Amino acid sequence: PLYYSLSSSTVQEGFELTMKKSESYLQEARGAIDSLPAKFSHKEFLEFLFLTVEHYNEFWYKKLQQENIWSELSSNLPKWYTMMWSEKYRPQNFMDLIGNEDARQLFAGWFEKWKKGTKPLLLVGPPGIGKTTLANLAGRNFGYDMISLNASDVRNKKNIQEILEPVLGNQTVLGKPMIFVDEVDGVHGRSDYGGVEALINILKEPTVPIILAANNDSSDKMKKIKKTVKTIALRPLPPRLLRLYLNMVLEKENAYINPGRLIKLILESNGDIRSMLNS
Repeated sequence: PLYYSLSSSTVQEGFELTMKKSESYLQEARGAIDSLPAKFSHKEFLEFLFLTVEHYNEFWYKKLQQENIWSELSSNLPKWYTMMWSEKYRPQNFMDLIGNEDARQLFAGWFEKWKKGTKPLLLVGPPGIGKTTLANLAGRNFGYDMISLNASDVRNKKNIQEILEPVLGNQTVLGKPMIFVDEVDGVHGRSDYGGVEALINILKEPTVPIILAANNDSSDKMKKIKKTVKTIALRPLPPRLLRLYLNMVLEKENAYINPGRLIKLILESNGDIRSMLNS
C-alpha cells in the first residue's frame, strides 16, 4: 500500500491499486494450482493462504474507509516523491491513446449507440494496455459518473446486490451512472460465493452502461459471462509504438536512456506500457 500510495499521491488509491494487484497475482497463483496433479496434498492449504491474503487487504481497506482518515494519511506522505510516469502521462482524452485503433473505434461506437438493454461490454487483454483508462475516458467524455468495482467486490452475491441493485434502480438519484468491473476474471473457484451468477443476472438486463475488464477470458466462468456481453479484444502494444511513446516521455522529462537500455525496456515490457514507463 505504501508503494502505490506514493506512486498515486493518495493513500486511498494506493490501497485500491494494492488490492487490484493482489487479485492479479492471486489469479495467476490459482491458475498454477489448477495445473498441479489432482493428488497434490497442499492445494487446500494454499487456497486457504490466498483467501487469508485477500481478507487481510479487504479488512484494512474497509477499516480505513469506516474511519474516513484517507485525507489525513495522504497528507503525511513524503512530499519529495516523484509521481510515477505511468500516472503522470496517463491519457487525458481519446486522442492521447495509442494502439488498438480498431478496438477503440468499436468501443466508442458502443457508447455512442448505447441505450437501455444494450449488451454490456467486455474488454479483454493483458495488463497495462489501457482497459481501465478506456473506461475512465469514456465516462468523462460521455458524461457518466463511473462506479468502479473489482474482483473482491463481485465475488459475493450479497456484495453485488448491495452495491449494484441501488444503482440500477435509482438512476435519477445517482445522476448518470455507469458501472465498470475490473479484473472480473479474478473471481473463480472457492473465491466465488455466488457473485458471478448474480453478476450474470444483472448483465442480462442492463439499465445503465456496464463495462467489464479481464486479462483472460478462457475460464469456465468467463465463458458464461461472455454469453451475455459484447467482447472487444485488445492486443499488446507493438514495440514500434512503445518506442515512439517512450521517446516522447523522455523528451518531456529531459531524460536520456542509451539505445541498448531503451530496447531492453521495450522488449521486456511485452506490450505493457504501464510496466515500461514505471521501469
